[in-house]
Amino acid sequence: MANSYIKTRKDRKGRTRYLATFVSKDPSTGRRTTESKTFDKRGDADRWRRDLISRVEKTGVARLSTRKLNSFSKDWLAMIDAKKKPTTATSYREMMNFYILDAIGETPLSKITPSLVQKKIVDPMEKRGLSETTVRYAVTVLRICLGEAVKKRLLIENAASAKRLNFAEGEVHERRSMDPEEAQRFVEALASDPFRVLYLFLLMTGARPSEAFGLRWRNVDLDARVIQIEGALRWTGKDPETGKRGWTVGDTKTKKSKRSITIGVPLAAELRKHRLAAADKDPDALVFVSRDGTPLDRNNIRQRFNRIAKRAEIDGVTLYSLRHTFATLQLDQGVPVKVVSERLGHKSVTFTIDTYVHVLDEQNEAAAETLDAVVAF
Repeated sequence: MANSYIKTRKDRKGRTRYLATFVSKDPSTGRRTTESKTFDKRGDADRWRRDLISRVEKTGVARLSTRKLNSFSKDWLAMIDAKKKPTTATSYREMMNFYILDAIGETPLSKITPSLVQKKIVDPMEKRGLSETTVRYAVTVLRICLGEAVKKRLLIENAASAKRLNFAEGEVHERRSMDPEEAQRFVEALASDPFRVLYLFLLMTGARPSEAFGLRWRNVDLDARVIQIEGALRWTGKDPETGKRGWTVGDTKTKKSKRSITIGVPLAAELRKHRLAAADKDPDALVFVSRDGTPLDRNNIRQRFNRIAKRAEIDGVTLYSLRHTFATLQLDQGVPVKVVSERLGHKSVTFTIDTYVHVLDEQNEAAAETLDAVVAF
């Protein structure tokens, strides 16, 4: 229960001052807290007291929390770990660690405002060239986190509400893939790159980058030329002692993403040479690692990809374009859409059709022309 009162006091110069006091219970700790403020006029003191009473009656929030986001998010992420799927929980943690906590982690919850979120999170992410989807997702994760603070009556409003922020409107791009000529130029541009086999693997299997980063040697049967996609690399929070980020190989994006992929002889040969040159040949060792043997960082691999694409004079592609190129070239070669869908690990054939409808439309036209050439009338 909240309680309030006003006391009259004299300052050092003998002037009458009014000390307004508001006593309430901190919802985060259950402890009794006191807020006081001194006014020159009794009317101002009474107005301040009544505003706080009104706030409690309308929102249930007696006192805004001074707890820092770093502290609150730690408990919130623990709750997310217990309630959400591992992939979702890891994704939330990555967003918090990569884009939010470094920027505003030391800010008290009550000091997080829409303008702060705009200035410290949205604007810097957009300046880095991150996609609108990534920026909005980071803000969504923060909104869910602050929503829990609102639910616990530590805050009145959610500062990460999308309606109160401004996002740069990105252009809508069709899924960009390389045509056969571009794909060949890209492969030729890999000649001296230390991560050549990784990029070839992504192009020739259609695996998601996180799936390739989490691939272990026990998942690779070079004699049978079969790759087992069983997990995906996820980065976790920083170790408080070393300051280094942790990592784990967690579940794939969906149950359908766990799959077997048969690879061709050339890629199998490249992987065999890669295995011979690997420093760690343990079956549980990661197939693709950085130069110092640590798991790969997607941002570094993405930036390197961009330089390779530029060298090959290929515009408008991203690291994920290797997956789209795999799918497009397979469909162009007449591989059944069901087989392509299974190799990609899509949740359904319908999803594959919807994603690559432009390729299938071209196939329909070609099929009509083929029949015209066979049957004359």
